[in-house]
Parts: sequence; structure tokens; C-alpha cells
Amino acid sequence: MVLPLGDAWLISDLEAKETYEPSVDDQGKPFLISYEIEGWENYYWLTNTFNGEQLSAYGGEVRATLFWGVARGDTGGSPTVGPDVILVSSDGTRLTYSNTSHEMPGQLELVVSLLEGSWYSDLGDMASRSQLLDVLSDVRALMLRAYFHNDQDEVRLESVEVRGAGSGVRERCSCPTGYEGAHCQRCAWTHARLQRAPGTTPSFECVPCPCNMHASCRTVDGPCGPCRHNTTGLHCERCLPGHYGNPVQGSCKPCACPLYLPSNNFSPNCALASAEGDDFVCTQCPDGYTGDHCELCDVGYWGSPTTPGGSCQPCACGGAPCRADTGRCLVCPPHTEGARCDQCQEGYWFGGEGEECVACACGRGALSGACDARTGRCACAHGWAGRTCDVCAQGYGDVAAGCPACRCGVAALDGTCEPRSGACECAPGASPPHCDVCLPAHYALSDTGCLGESLCMVTLVFFRLELHVAGVYNLDNYNSKCQPFF
Repeated sequence: MVLPLGDAWLISDLEAKETYEPSVDDQGKPFLISYEIEGWENYYWLTNTFNGEQLSAYGGEVRATLFWGVARGDTGGSPTVGPDVILVSSDGTRLTYSNTSHEMPGQLELVVSLLEGSWYSDLGDMASRSQLLDVLSDVRALMLRAYFHNDQDEVRLESVEVRGAGSGVRERCSCPTGYEGAHCQRCAWTHARLQRAPGTTPSFECVPCPCNMHASCRTVDGPCGPCRHNTTGLHCERCLPGHYGNPVQGSCKPCACPLYLPSNNFSPNCALASAEGDDFVCTQCPDGYTGDHCELCDVGYWGSPTTPGGSCQPCACGGAPCRADTGRCLVCPPHTEGARCDQCQEGYWFGGEGEECVACACGRGALSGACDARTGRCACAHGWAGRTCDVCAQGYGDVAAGCPACRCGVAALDGTCEPRSGACECAPGASPPHCDVCLPAHYALSDTGCLGESLCMVTLVFFRLELHVAGVYNLDNYNSKCQPFF
């Protein structure tokens, strides 16, 4: 890179605090007569044309051609000693290239290598590779030596060239997160450059922008630039309409409701289905569409929204249902109803072959004639049981009487009765159906039953014998039937 001459150069003191504008000859070369800056102890050529990021020059060299002369007859002076080249960074850091002297006036060529080893800091320490790269990453000025002898009376700058590394060879560093460039000399677009204190290595730090990695920023606390990755918001924290995701942790993806094609993307918005995973639901399916991704036609519509160019159209059946795939009007089978003929009418259930709708056939114990459409079970009144409520529940009996609670007497074997008739199972001698009286020719009802006729006859014989002993021979007044005497 050949640097321009002319008015691109100034004369500066060693500290670059004071400058002077030199003259320019008819060839565009700047020159200085020493008396113009009488009193200056040292001075340099200074230009700002070699500035900004100049890392491509690392490994190359600075070449400058100058002409200087001494006043005729002056022989008592001596050469000066100082750095031939000075690099100044934007933060004020200065690196100087060795300290040399040049005794012979006339044409002088300065060749300075842009490699560590001969560069020094203001403190006199040899500059490290990192320090040299830091300065080259953000150069503010290049200074070339202009004062070589105490008796010097003029100096002219002939040419200046900065050459890169030979044969185009350039190293490339592996950068940490937030840095980029061959020498990690720039901040990534999602990070802001934070300048560190002068003389600190490295001279800057790349800190993340408050934009969730979706935009650039000028300062750490400044506004975000245009949001990318389908995000929006002050900090790019929300997805654009028509997109879903978690911008704080990742990016936003376009909705497919049900396809990405504009002709088949029927919902303008969608959202994550849950806090975990990548599943999403379309939140604004238009009329006629249903499903998590608007992929189905709703009741009363037909079509194929998942086919490119397809959509859902209203059934043209005068309010009657139609086939969801063809739009053909449907005539429901007997006892069915619904927009797709997939429901049984009241009083019927899917109990036939092929899940045809058949009558519920609820019995006299049902609360109504309707039943569950899937199981066929009727709602039974108290005391009734069975799918059709036509039998008595346990603890109830006598269908003809309406399934009252079992009324089993003291001589019943247990508290249950036969559901259809209501009869209880009696102990010996007790009379059904309720076991609460004795059979004829039986007596003494108890929980074990009733006593039988054979015992009664023995008792009667003994009774008649007692009457005979008492002189009673006419027994017509006594009932020959066996009656309990106890």
C-alpha cells in the first residue's frame, strides 16, 4: 500500500502534541527547512492516512525514502539518535522501532519490519506480539523520523509504502466467542467493542449486545440494531408474527399451518405448544379449519388443506353434512345423525354389527328411554339394575312390584331375596315368600324356622290321657287339630 504524500503529512514533535504544516514542492513532495521550526528538539513526519485496522500489514514492512542535508560549512554538529518509526494507536499507545543514527546526509531509505523483536513501548520494554497486534488493530497515526543531525537544514519525504507479509502468507487465529477476523481484531456483529485502559493488553474487549444474539449494537447499554432471525422487540426478545420459538434461547421459525406455502398457510400466528420441546400450535385457524396446524376441515366443510393449493370449502348440501374428502352430500343411515352421520339418535346406541345404531330398549326400571351411545347402558331408578334396567338390584326383588327392597322375615336364611320374584329362602317350617309365618301344621316361628306336625301329635296324645285321668271322656269340645299349647 503506497501512502499519499503532499498535504497528507505534517511535521510533529516526538509526542505528537504540536504540529506544523510543511511546504509541498511541484512534485507533490512535502519538505521542511529547519529554521521554520527553530527551537524544536526533535520532529517527525506524521500522517493519519495509515489508520484503523491494519493487521494485514503484520509480518510485512514499512519502506520510506527521504532526503536530508546539512548546512554548508557546518561541521561541528553530530547525528541524532532516535526511533525511525513510531506507531500510535487510537487509545494513545505508542510503539517505537529501535533507536538508531544516520550519519551520512543525502538519500536515505528506511526499512522497518512489522514483526515483534525490534519494537519498544514508551517504558522501554520490548513490545510483545500481542502488543504490536493491538496497535495494528486500531492505528491512529504513523510517524517517520525527520530529524537526523544537529546541523540539518532541510528534509524532504520522497515516498512511503507499507507492504504486507511476503507471498501473501497470513496467519489466522482461532477466536473466542464474540471475536472475529484473522487476528480476532474485530468484535462479532452480536458484540460491542469496549475499550480498555490505555496500555492494557488486549486493548479492547468484546461484550455481548443486549439483543439475545439477534442484532448488533454500538454500545453495551445502547439500542439494538435491526433484529434478525425473525425476531422483534427492543431486545429482539419476541418472534415476528407468523413465527414461533424462544428468541431468548434460540431463533424463531416460520409457522406451517399446515404448510409453509403461502397458499396453504392459513393461520397468521402460531405459538409453542409447551415450555419444552419444539411442537407448536396454530392459534388463528380461520372458519372451516381445525386441528393443531389447521390441517383438517371443520364440520360442515370439505377439502384437503395439506395438499398444495388445497383448502376447506363449505358443504353445498343445504345444511346437510357432506364427505370431508369429496364434498359429496351424505344421507345418514337409520337412527344416525350429526354432520358426519357419526352419532346415534336419542334412544339408540352403537350396538349393532358394524357399530350400527340399535334401540336402547330400556326396561320399566329406566329413568328414560335414552342410553349411553357407546355402552348402551340405561340410567336405572333406585332398586333396578342391568344394562336395560329390567332386573332388580341386589337387596331388591319382585320385578312385578317394581323392585322393592327385600322383606325377608326372622326365619329367612339371609337378608337377600330372589331378584325376579322377591322370594326369600326360608328355614325349615317357615312359609315363603317372606319367611315371616309358619307353614300349616307348624308353630313356634324363630330364626331357625318352625316346629313340625309330628311333635304336635305326641303332645296331643299326652293331653288326652291327662283329660281321661281327670274324668273327662267327652272330647268333642276339643279341637283335634294340633295347636301349640306352650
